[in-house]
This record gives sequence, structure tokens and C-alpha cells, in this order.
Amino acid sequence: ISLDQETNESELSIRSVLGRTYVNVDLSTVEGIEKASDWELASSGMADVVFSPHLNQIAEKLLDGQHKGRMFVLMIHPCVREFKRFRHRRKMELLHHGKGLITNENSEEGNGDILSMSYTAYSKSHLVEDNWMTRTILDKPRESYPELTSEDMHAAKELLRIKAIIGLYDDILGAIRHYSRYFGWDGFGSGENISERAVKCFEKSVLEGMKREVEEDELMTAVIASGSGLNQESLETPFITAQEEETREGSMAWENILERNRFDLELYLYGQKLYSYQVGLN
Repeated sequence: ISLDQETNESELSIRSVLGRTYVNVDLSTVEGIEKASDWELASSGMADVVFSPHLNQIAEKLLDGQHKGRMFVLMIHPCVREFKRFRHRRKMELLHHGKGLITNENSEEGNGDILSMSYTAYSKSHLVEDNWMTRTILDKPRESYPELTSEDMHAAKELLRIKAIIGLYDDILGAIRHYSRYFGWDGFGSGENISERAVKCFEKSVLEGMKREVEEDELMTAVIASGSGLNQESLETPFITAQEEETREGSMAWENILERNRFDLELYLYGQKLYSYQVGLN
């Protein structure tokens, strides 16, 4: 985890943050992966789980024949993912800059003040990702690979089938139990009785996080609505209902996002099948 980008540390160490322990490297960046490699993170035994969007760099720089990893993925429908990203960007804008503008001289139609932007306007903007999951798995950024092919889709599916333990956001508690069983976090693999206490602890942490996310989204919606001149009575139902209508399956925003994420949708549907198959093996 990134704890302090400006530290002058020269070796790995364990940090405690809010009662949880982390290693002092940031694997969300290529530079952080390079540092973790130089500090021999894999052989240190300090980390049980690593998180990074740079799968290929992790495999090339950190893992080897003696220090192998197993990828586990929590898959989410591309439209749901993009709506969540939109809300996250608005929250960050609200927290860090007030009602600032996101500007880009090369932006497409639909940009502007992200705090007043509708889901439909967002879905037409350059802010929406283009098949993010497929591109991430294959390490094919849009800047270098403007168009994906059917061969790319096949390669992404094969990578998931061979390399990944699949979980679904729509069944997140089931995913936790699936991960726990595979990695032995529930004690079952070592011949012990399943540790329901450990699994329940995982589930509690996830549910608390999801509840906090919902509460923050509702608060942010109310703040944005009030800033738009709506009174308390009007923002309790019509404004929120309008947003729910915009994000329903089949809406214009939904279809606009799908248009840019056809590969991700196919990969997600394939992931659903893999998940059912893998859970059935437990």
C-alpha cells in the first residue's frame, strides 16, 4: 500500500493502518512495482496478498519459478463499474476541489462540471473507460491499441480460465467464501474445521465497506442536489429517483457505456460461467 510517496525508506517494512498491516510499497504504480522488485518483496514473505492493476508487470518483476502467485478477480458488470467510477470521481472532486471543473482540451462532447453532470452526459464523455478489464488483463492500453480484436477476447478468456480464481460483485459474500476455501483462509485445506469466525470477519468488513459506500453516495447526491437549488423535500425522492432511472438497464446511459465496453461485457458473462463452475468444484 502507498503510505508516503515521499519517504526515503530503503527496505521493506510492515506498517499498521487502522488495525491492519501493510507492506510499505505501492503496487498501483509501475515505479512501485520496480521498487518492490528491488527490495525482493516476493521472497521476503511479508505479504500474503498483493493488489495491482498492472498484472503483467507484477508477473514479470515480482514472481518467478520459486515465488508463484495466483490471481483472484472480483468481476463486475461494466456498466455498474462505470457508474461507480463516476460517483467516485464526483466524490473526489467534491472533497478535494469543491465544485471545480474537469477540463481537457481534447475531451469529447458531454464534459463539463462533473458535479452537475448527469449519468447520461457522463456516458457520452471521454471519461468512460473503453473495455478497461479486457485491456488491463492483456496489458493493451487504448493509447497503443485503439481497437481490440476477437483474438484479444479469446486470449482474455483463456487467461481467466487458466489463471484466475473468479468472484462476482453481485455475489460478493459468496465470492469471499470461494476465495477463503481456495486459499485456505477458512482452515479447511489443512484439515481443520472451517473457521466460520474468520469467514464472518471477512464478510463483516466487506458489508461495512459497502454500507459506508452507499451512505457516502447518498450524502454526496444530497450535497450536489442542494447545490443545484433543490430543496430538501425535492431531493429526497425525485432527484434520486431520476438518477436511478438513468442507471437502470436499458437506459441511454447504460447503452452508451455498453457500446464502448462490448468486450468487457462478453468477458463478464464468461466470468459468470467460470464462477459457477469453480464454486461447484469446492
